[in-house]
Amino acid sequence: MKDLLDIVRAYPLVTAKGQPAALATVVNVEGSSYRRAGARMLVAEDGRTWGGVSGGCLERDVANKARGVLASGRAIIHRYDTTDDENLAASAPPDPSPAASTGCFGAVEVFIQPLSAEQPGPIPLIARALDSRQSTQLASVIAASDPSLLNTTWIIAPGDGAPALPPPLAAAIAALPAVPVDSHRRTPSIRHRDGDLDLFIESIDPPQNLVIFGGGPDAVPLLTAAKALGWRVVVIATRPAADAAERFAAADQLLLTNSDDPAAGLSLDDHTAVVMMTHNFDRDLRFLAALNRPVRYLGILGPRRRTDRLLAQAKLPAGFDRTGLFAPIGLDLGAESPDEIALAIVAEILATVRGRSAQPLCQRGGPIHERSGESAAKAGAAGKPASSDRPFPSCPA
Repeated sequence: MKDLLDIVRAYPLVTAKGQPAALATVVNVEGSSYRRAGARMLVAEDGRTWGGVSGGCLERDVANKARGVLASGRAIIHRYDTTDDENLAASAPPDPSPAASTGCFGAVEVFIQPLSAEQPGPIPLIARALDSRQSTQLASVIAASDPSLLNTTWIIAPGDGAPALPPPLAAAIAALPAVPVDSHRRTPSIRHRDGDLDLFIESIDPPQNLVIFGGGPDAVPLLTAAKALGWRVVVIATRPAADAAERFAAADQLLLTNSDDPAAGLSLDDHTAVVMMTHNFDRDLRFLAALNRPVRYLGILGPRRRTDRLLAQAKLPAGFDRTGLFAPIGLDLGAESPDEIALAIVAEILATVRGRSAQPLCQRGGPIHERSGESAAKAGAAGKPASSDRPFPSCPA
């Protein structure tokens, strides 16, 4: 998510003086890869980059190819295939290119398109989706016989003034089979070919929204950790708090409330996680009662007995859902300092909203990432998982 935010913020600065840029997008992955479909990197004409398409092994080569795209003005699709890395490494020159041997044993297709102020590609629609805090499905045209469709991106379910889909594009999308959402309620990114149309379809979700209820010193590292992930953070502190604006300058919103109405001005949505860390029992009681809708994650700092007492005394709203309640808060990392506790909390939130177990990856059977796109379709057609990865024998039980 932070990559997308960085790209959206950098793009108008890069093109402000009429200078072009190139956007590289991972549109399909087969086998293992550090990044999944939808990963992006913006490349400026002067060589600066934002975002990434891998863990660092492909970026230099992609940037070189992006400069070629800027010179020609024509988009390209480049395939990095490392499914047979052992043979590639044996035959590679002394200084192999990033495509020669990465050790990933997978294939990645990267779409590199030229951008300009007149043809911004998907950037404005991505920015719109992030700002609206609504999940938005986009369809980008990678190839088409109609030149007017090339390098264009469309909202699949247009509304609020968005243009209607061109008939060929609408027909191709209407013919798509139903794509199941993944474990964290998102539609996976897919590469779809329909006749002379080559499409990349993806879901752009808003940044994770985190509400930190509490303005103590331990809230600062939690804010820092969340912002490092590109999350939107709201901090609720108690009046008076003369230095709150300075301590929580990185917050997207700072609410200074009183004990009578501790949630004044707070807005919750489907992408919200709430962490309660006020160290004030009565204030927590009032805040719990003010939560007027279920949230994906509700974490309460403090021992289990304190939370049990809170829930027993709180006047909870009707339909209060305890399935998303986490107390004591955070993963069991042996955390002791406020910074370590913040890490344990953001890790637990991430695992919860992504529908993952937070167990060591070496104990996970099957692929690390849920398969999507063509590789998932092939695996489904074969009636077996897309990968047969197994835990290492030395992985702790």
